[in-house]
Amino acid sequence: MAFDVQPGNGESCSATAIDGEGIVAADAESSSPTTWFVFGVNGTRNGTFRSPVLFAQPKGFIGLSTATNALLVTSWTLYAEPTFGAVVNVLGPAFGPGVISLATTTADLTVRKHDAQASEGPSVTVPGSFTARTAAEDASGAVLVLTGAGTEVSGLWVDLTRGTSGQPFAIGTATSVFARPLLGGGVAVRLDSS
Repeated sequence: MAFDVQPGNGESCSATAIDGEGIVAADAESSSPTTWFVFGVNGTRNGTFRSPVLFAQPKGFIGLSTATNALLVTSWTLYAEPTFGAVVNVLGPAFGPGVISLATTTADLTVRKHDAQASEGPSVTVPGSFTARTAAEDASGAVLVLTGAGTEVSGLWVDLTRGTSGQPFAIGTATSVFARPLLGGGVAVRLDSS
């Protein structure tokens, strides 16, 4: 099925996400954080929510919502109230359903996996001062965490199963960083968009 939606208020759509049930979330770029318009399988608009990032799940979506000046891991489904989880800084994709969250303090970085309903799963806390940029889980369950202040980008592998982490390593420089799991294993990293 295809359908057209007329933009309003100077908005434009630059991203969509489709969950496993065929529900579509389309972003509206003029808002900050991004407003996602949700459409049922028949094309009927069924609501909106705000999140700077969004990851489709088998049923619903996971993103970040703002409450009491904190970013919360949040799960939205078409006919249910949002489910709120942990306070975090950044979300990245898991290899399958769920997401990876990064939460920083002045003393450490916590890497956590959330299931498809945003419930908290295993985590590893790494001591040190980090600025979280993004993360992605590879097929083995290892997570590549990308950090760095300004344009500096560093990587750090974290094993959520064993509760361990490696040493940070330099990757390069970029103003924007994206990471996505690869089907055969590993993680693709894109520095800046082209």
